[in-house]
Amino acid sequence: MKAMNMLLTCVVVTSFVVIGLCSANEDSLSSGVLNGLQSEAHDRQQAEFLVKRQVESLVNQYVESLVNQHMESLVKRQLESLVVNQEHAAEQMGSLKTTVDFHNTKISTLGKRSISRNNRRSDSGSRGGSTGTAYIRWGRKTCPKSAELVYEGVAAVGRLIQCLTTEPEGEFVAQFQAPDQGAFITGMHYEFDFFPFNFTNVLDSKIQGKNVPCAVCHVRTRSAQIVIRGSSRCPATWVREYHGYLTAAPVIPVGRSTNVCTDIHPEVGTEVSENFQQGRFVPNEFACLTDITPECFPFAFGRELTCAVCTK
Repeated sequence: MKAMNMLLTCVVVTSFVVIGLCSANEDSLSSGVLNGLQSEAHDRQQAEFLVKRQVESLVNQYVESLVNQHMESLVKRQLESLVVNQEHAAEQMGSLKTTVDFHNTKISTLGKRSISRNNRRSDSGSRGGSTGTAYIRWGRKTCPKSAELVYEGVAAVGRLIQCLTTEPEGEFVAQFQAPDQGAFITGMHYEFDFFPFNFTNVLDSKIQGKNVPCAVCHVRTRSAQIVIRGSSRCPATWVREYHGYLTAAPVIPVGRSTNVCTDIHPEVGTEVSENFQQGRFVPNEFACLTDITPECFPFAFGRELTCAVCTK
């Protein structure tokens, strides 16, 4: 009996041990499965994260590629446009250069023609140019302070009154002809003593019968000159070089000749042979059909005419 009880006790104890072992094994198995599932889930998350990163990287690369292609296209189009514009600008520059060359040639031609015309232009022995103007001062050997002396001369008359240089260079070209068969030029002498001229600045006031000087004067700073006949004043904005009275050779025997403006302060010219001084130099007077002044208005019968040489 005692042995039976001990046997039963062993069986019971063994059963509890087996049940405990089985329960322990079952718990261990459940924990392993859970750990495996957790590890698999973690691995799956890691894989999904890596796939997502790769997809994002691929998308970014694709977008960057599209952007680069678009930028390259824009740059290419801009470069092509610049090349076209450059070619167009080169064509315009070529056309503009041709036009400029044409106008420069035209301006040069016109300039040469203008210079040629200025060199040929003369007015009663005076000559104007693009670098100034010139005039003749009759009755004086020098020029005013505003002008420079080109040359000193003596008054002479043929058909016109002229200013001959005092250093002539004549040549013998034909046998001497009688006065009524040739065209001659002779010197001139004063045919007045005082009236109407002023001799306060002249050392030798006795000029009757003496030769008439003249001076060719050049003004660099002005380009035009006129002679005002009948007045000793110049127009506004013009400069008066000198003033005086109109003089000319008598109508008889020379006939009609030019009149010139003789300085208000005349002087005797460089001495020349009296045989050369055949022409007379007299003041101009206003002539009228009647000596009744009102009928000759605004001029007065028998009055000498004043004059002025003006430049601008």
